[in-house]
Parts: sequence; C-alpha cells; structure tokens
Amino acid sequence: MTSDSILSQDAIDALLAGSGAGSPPAPLPETTTPDVESPAIDATAKPPVAQPAATGNSEITLEQVITIAGQAAEAEATPVHDSISRIYQRIGYMEQMIARVAQLETEVDRLKRAA
Repeated sequence: MTSDSILSQDAIDALLAGSGAGSPPAPLPETTTPDVESPAIDATAKPPVAQPAATGNSEITLEQVITIAGQAAEAEATPVHDSISRIYQRIGYMEQMIARVAQLETEVDRLKRAA
C-alpha cells in the first residue's frame, strides 16, 4: 500500500457509513489534560524603553548625535584604513622587486654573453 492510498479514519468511517457495511465505530473517549495556569499578561502594559541617564541636561541634540556617530564611524574605519595602507606598501614593494628581477635578468643575460 502506498501513501497515496492511505485514507484517514474519518474517510474510512464515512465510506463505511455510506455503504451500510457495519455500524460506525464508537467515538473515541476524549482525554483531558489538566489546565496549566499560565502567567497573566497585561496587554495594555508598555514595553520597557531605555532612558538616558539622569543628568542636569538630559536633552541630546542632533549635532551631538551626528558627532558621536562620526566618531564611531572613524573608530571603525581606522583598522580598515590601516589594512589598506599596508596593502599599498606591499604592492609598492612587490613592484620594486619585479623591477629588480628585470634588472637581474638583464645582468644574467650580459654575463652569459660575456662567458
């Protein structure tokens, strides 16, 4: 039997009741589970909101926010800029070494001709 040919118990009961082949089975006894007391949730309660520390001047201006954001961006960008600087230095060193290889190849060719 394949999964396509499996009928639910309700479908089997309906087919049996419709064909008159026997009486419908007795309903299964319902099992009850004890009610678990759930904590009461106040739907009108507002979620906690972070409040700034109480100071003499609790107002934060847009200019202060922009300054703080700029400082944070600079702090995060510094390691990236340092990495880029090191990469450019390495590229410069590699270019020097490639030029040196070309000089050495020329020197080797000159020595081969002289020998």
